[in-house]
Parts: sequence; C-alpha cells; structure tokens
Amino acid sequence: GGGGGGGAQGGVAGGVAVSLAEASSPCSDEGDDCSKSQCCSKPGLQCFEKNKFWATCRPSCDPGLDPNDEDGQPWSCKMLGIEGMWAYHGQRARQLMKNLTLAEKVSLLRGMNDGWPADRHGYAGYVGIGRVYADPWQPHGVTPLSMNDGPQGYNSYGRFKSKSTQYPALLAVAASFSPATARRYATAIAEEFVAKGANVLLGPDVEVTRATLTGRSFETISGEDPFLGSSLVPAYVKAVQDHGIIVCVKHFLNNNQEIYRQSMNVEVGDRAQHEIYLPVFKAAFESGATAVMCSYNKVYGHYACENDKLLTKFLRQDLGFKGFVLSDWGATHDALRSAKAGLDIDMQKDDPKVRLADEYHKLPDLLKAGSITQETIDKKVEHVLSAMYVAGQFDGRYPVPASFQGKTMG
Repeated sequence: GGGGGGGAQGGVAGGVAVSLAEASSPCSDEGDDCSKSQCCSKPGLQCFEKNKFWATCRPSCDPGLDPNDEDGQPWSCKMLGIEGMWAYHGQRARQLMKNLTLAEKVSLLRGMNDGWPADRHGYAGYVGIGRVYADPWQPHGVTPLSMNDGPQGYNSYGRFKSKSTQYPALLAVAASFSPATARRYATAIAEEFVAKGANVLLGPDVEVTRATLTGRSFETISGEDPFLGSSLVPAYVKAVQDHGIIVCVKHFLNNNQEIYRQSMNVEVGDRAQHEIYLPVFKAAFESGATAVMCSYNKVYGHYACENDKLLTKFLRQDLGFKGFVLSDWGATHDALRSAKAGLDIDMQKDDPKVRLADEYHKLPDLLKAGSITQETIDKKVEHVLSAMYVAGQFDGRYPVPASFQGKTMG
C-alpha cells in the first residue's frame, strides 16, 4: 500500500457518491457567465475572468489569447469567487464528514510515523484514514495525502533516490520578474510530482528575506520584495493546483533565519506584518492556495504552531484563509495549545533512530476530558477535506492509478 495520492472518480462516502443537488447550488454551469455568482456548480471548474464584462467556468486558465476564441481578446484569468468556491466545497466536506468516526477524523489530523503500513511510505509526510493492513487505502473515497518537498523540485526521501530533477533556486525565478516563468517552472515540478505519486507540494517558500545571509534565502519566490512575491506566487499556485496537487505555502510566519530557528523569538509590529510579511501569503490564498505551513520559531513569545494571533487573527480573520494549517515537522509542542490556536495537521519530527510520537494522538483524550470540543475537531477535518475538494482530488483532477482502486493499506 501507500504510493500515489490523488483523487478518486468522484467523492464516495460509505460506498455512495457524495454530491450536492443542483438546486442547492447558486453557482453557474460550465460555459455560463459566472461574473455575478463567482462560483461553478460542476466540481473541478473555477470561475475565471476574461475581462470586466465576462467570466466563465472552466477547469484552468492561461492569461493571454486563447486561439479558440473568435473575438481575439486576451484573458486576464483572474480567479473569481474564492469565498464562493470554498463555501461550496465546504458543504461537500461537511456532508462527507457525516460518515466518519472520531478515530477516522483524528487520523486526518496527524501524520503517520509508525511501522508499515502506517509509515511515511518514502515521502516527507503521509496522512490518511487507513492505518492497519486490512484498512482500505481509500476509505470513504478519501485518498491519503502524500506530502513532499519541495518548492524547487521533488526531494527524494527514500523513493526515487538519485532520480529527481534539481531545478534552479526559486530566487532565480524571483529574479526573472516573470509570472510566465513562474508558471512554467511550477508546471514542470507539478508534472514530476504527479509521476511520483505526491499530491501535496510543500511549497512554495514565500518568505520575504530580512537577513540576506539566512540559510534558505535561495528558496524564496519573494526575494526581498513583497510586491514581487505577490506578483509571482499566483502563477505558481495555479500551475500546481491545476494538476490536482495541494499547494502548502510556507513558513508562517517570520521565519527569517535558519540559525536558532527552533527557539528564537520574533517581535514585529502589526503594520510591518501587513505591509511586508503577510502580503505574499495573502496573494497565494487569493489565488486559491489550499494549505499553509506554520514555522518553528516563536512570534510574540509563543511558538508559531500554537500562536492564536498568527493562526486565528492574522490567518483566518485578516487574510480569510479557508484551507488547512500544517505544522512544520516537529513544530508542535503542545496538543491542547495548538488545537485551540488553529493548527489542523500535526507532523512529527523524523528521527533516524527513534520514531517520535506526534502531539495530536492526544486529541481523543482531550475531547473526553472536555478540554476541546467535537466542533473544534470537526472544523479541522472540514479544513482538510475542503482543501482536497478545492484542489480537485475528489473529482479526478489528480490521477490515481487504476491498480490502487479498491486496495487495502497492505
């Protein structure tokens, strides 16, 4: 078991296809003008603007001239109705959740790091409902999330060693000042991810460089300029998610140096946050990015992955993010604090000698003790499933090999 990730031929819950009645959707049909509804009734389509007079539902969109158009006018390809898109797929997620047990819900909130078949299957991370040999590989139609670095190409963690393409640094893409280059770059990486069975790309890195000598300044698409990053990241996000792969932008927030990143504390004024460090994340979310990774460092004296101001105030309230929040590997220190602050998926640190436990295996006990509510758990699961729906993983946008259909984790 393990291997490829992606979407089934339609969402399935308890053997029954999950869909919303056409009458329940205020969204537009394929080919219709969606400039007012700003959402599409058919899964897998998005509302793209051609110009200020016309928008329509289609699977993807490339800015510029479409040779199939008779009017010879270019497409802006601005994606309309992010709110409507998330609302529609949120309904689908909540309907599917009705078929999940508590144990199945919690399985979607914690990475696998046990013995086979509940291991990482050679990826950076693996999240799914099935955890023992006899479990279906795709329970309720939910395909496991096979996560992999990175922003600059497929990073081999046991699978496909010495068989990955090393692309130029993202900083080189930033230096191109070209959204078209960003799209071609991301498309090539996404195609390799599909070929190697990963359906979550842990990137792009969008942090604005504060210290030029920081160890990972080479892998940010923003360089030192939030306007530049905000101009390039939409093309990257759309290119990857056009392939049914979830984009996980990182690292949220203020992860501006490598040395002491596990322990340092960062103090940044709110105005500087909104003018310098948040805009590129905002641009990614407005382009449909479905996941974000919280960082190792502390901000305002609290770890980023248990920081209410970062994960609730900035992320959900100010930026309007609807997808799931994923911890950096080993960045979760306390299950209760992280659960309350807004972390959705806990990924534990990998150790070559010891299989380290995650924090979120404690969620059922915290629920039983009354420390958290069922609503808290359900909201996290909704974020995860909604992101999968938005990325098209329930609607065939990400290809699942026929050999995986109906298989068990064994």
